[in-house]
Amino acid sequence: MAKLSGEVTLPDVELKTQHWYMAFQVVQVFLVATFSSGASSVASQIVADPTIATTLLAKNLPKASNFYISYFILQGLSIAAGDLLSIGALVGFVILAKFLDKSPRKMFNRYITLSGLGWGSLYPKFGNMGIIAITYSIIAPLALGFATVGFGLIYLAIRYNSMFVLTNNIDTKGRAYALAMQQLMTGVYLGEICLIGLFAINTAPGPIVLMAVFLGFTAIYHVIMRHALKPLMDYLPDSLDGDAQIAMFTTSDHKSYDAEKSEGIPPSEAKTVEAKKFSAKKASFFSRIFDPRKFKSHQSVRSLVPNYTPPQYEAEDAALAYFDPNVTSPVPQLWIVRDEMGISAREVRESSEVVGISDENARFDEKNKVVWDEEVEAAPIWEKRIDY
Repeated sequence: MAKLSGEVTLPDVELKTQHWYMAFQVVQVFLVATFSSGASSVASQIVADPTIATTLLAKNLPKASNFYISYFILQGLSIAAGDLLSIGALVGFVILAKFLDKSPRKMFNRYITLSGLGWGSLYPKFGNMGIIAITYSIIAPLALGFATVGFGLIYLAIRYNSMFVLTNNIDTKGRAYALAMQQLMTGVYLGEICLIGLFAINTAPGPIVLMAVFLGFTAIYHVIMRHALKPLMDYLPDSLDGDAQIAMFTTSDHKSYDAEKSEGIPPSEAKTVEAKKFSAKKASFFSRIFDPRKFKSHQSVRSLVPNYTPPQYEAEDAALAYFDPNVTSPVPQLWIVRDEMGISAREVRESSEVVGISDENARFDEKNKVVWDEEVEAAPIWEKRIDY
């Protein structure tokens, strides 16, 4: 659906999927399960009387705390066990390969290909658990302990798979992670709205006003955070020392304002210029709060992988890194099966002048089935993998 909506790159498809899947998780898995009724009935009640939204949350969230305590443990055990078992990949490699892979190329590709990480469907599952935990952090703090156990189990499984089992086929340049962190703010909003409802039920005007003020502060902080982080997510900075990001907000704006001032600005526009200067300084201030200098390059990776060193690239690979693969990729090599009658050898001899072709490391066994030697680097179609 994201592709049909007009997204043209795979990272953008993943990000749009993450947006809508997270919305579905929060509404269907969290809120509808909390209200113990269908989404249509809850929506119709809120549409009929929007003021009951906080009351619904206040009445139903505390009642569902026991359910979500079990939910954290169940999700932690089931997701961790399922990810470590990888039953889908196991069935595909052991059973489906025998029926679907009839050529040495298909056997080789299935043997070396790792399952990819789908960021758009991965983050919402765990993000929703984080939103539930944050929402219950004040309403039912006991849930935080069980959430910690569930997240701990999931962390061990995902960490292992990310390092040794799965591969990153779609690179969002960290935008999926940044989006997931911002989506966790939903839990803060829901918790504050629920507290407002609880205070309203117990007729406590002072705490209601206080929580309404905090809800406003949370919204303002969220807007400022998104404004400060957006340039860091959408554009590649010149360096990670933070100077480029701060200059992005200040240098160009101040130069333009100073130029306008030197030319002479009508008094009626002076206040507008001063307001723009203040806005630029404010943006610079909040950019320093999220300064990239606080997060050193590869620091998080070093803490996870002992003796980690950044990848090194050969000069040829680095020079062609930004070329279209259709331009730099060599012509695919044909790989046929060697037979005892010498037909494959004759085909290789007669066709090698036209196209690359080989019959090495693939043969027919005694049952006349295609097999290959499972020596990856000896396969004719093997290509060196470039890690990023």
